[in-house]
Amino acid sequence: EYSDGYATYKINIVEKGEIKGDVNSDTKVNSSDALLVLQHSVQSIKPTAAQQKLADMNSDSKINSMDALMILQKSVGSI
Repeated sequence: EYSDGYATYKINIVEKGEIKGDVNSDTKVNSSDALLVLQHSVQSIKPTAAQQKLADMNSDSKINSMDALMILQKSVGSI
């Protein structure tokens, strides 16, 4: 975390070659990645630490439907 006196920022570092939102590491961000996030949010699957880092699109340390929405938005170029 970083604070500049006005706001606190959380920085999520992604390793070189990793694509934020590419939860299944197939080099594409698409609905398959969003599905994995939704499955995790209902505790149907347990993602690896690396998948959790890639899935947390808004860097709030939670993986939920907001991250899935952001992945879908990224997949169509909205963000």
